[in-house]
Amino acid sequence: MGEVKPDSTVSLANNHFRADHDGSAIVMSISAGRFFSFDEIGFEIWDAIEQPVRVDQLVADLAEKHNATEDVVMPDVLKFLNQLSDNDLISVE
Repeated sequence: MGEVKPDSTVSLANNHFRADHDGSAIVMSISAGRFFSFDEIGFEIWDAIEQPVRVDQLVADLAEKHNATEDVVMPDVLKFLNQLSDNDLISVE
């Protein structure tokens, strides 16, 4: 675990289980013993961090795709990624 910042590199941790069903999905943090369900953007971020990616690049990609500015996207992405980090779902470098 660690605090996620714009210059952090993040990727999925190996201690989770994901189950997809009828267009939705649920993720379980094995180490935290908790289940999570995300909205469409949450799973878009989840899928984007299967491989290591810098947060600022992830935000730039999301902002471009969703026709938004990076300064609007960044706070929400950092909040989401820090929640994932707090529950041992991602690795932060």
